[in-house]
Amino acid sequence: MTRLSSDELKTFTTFVIETLDTGADGATAEWSAPKTRFTSRVTPGPVVSDAKRTCRNATVESEAKDRFQRGTYSFCKAAGGKWQLSSQDAKSSKSQKK
Repeated sequence: MTRLSSDELKTFTTFVIETLDTGADGATAEWSAPKTRFTSRVTPGPVVSDAKRTCRNATVESEAKDRFQRGTYSFCKAAGGKWQLSSQDAKSSKSQKK
């Protein structure tokens, strides 16, 4: 994500939020940056709610040039209803493209 322009980062953030809001459990959504070589796939899990908050895990796979990152992230809705990153378990690696 560090290679995205500020406009691309805003668009990517909107894509993630929309996927968390409307994506079906286990259905992967893909986004590609218009100018930067960056592709990301988001696969949301089930929504879990309790008396205090609503949360949803999502697997995010991102690839940019020689880097690949895959992680499971936990997002929870803040008081204003916006998703916020709660925790992450990400693994990244450099991949060799031939």
